[in-house]
Amino acid sequence: LFKGEIMIRLGKQQIKILEILAEHPDSTILEVGRMFHGKTITPGGKEYNSVCRSLHALETNGYVERISGQIKWHSTSKA
Repeated sequence: LFKGEIMIRLGKQQIKILEILAEHPDSTILEVGRMFHGKTITPGGKEYNSVCRSLHALETNGYVERISGQIKWHSTSKA
């Protein structure tokens, strides 16, 4: 994927999260984590923190955004 002249490389987890958000827009971190890991995750756990890191990296690069400052996310038109 390209951002201007700079190539942005997305990891497998980030790509999977974008696919999840494409199918389930406006999902919370817990919802994305449950769909990604196939089990319920808990805030502060390693799976939760991993999903948080990926979402924040995607946000920094403009692929997702928070909805109204809540912990819900959706894809941007860039994704």
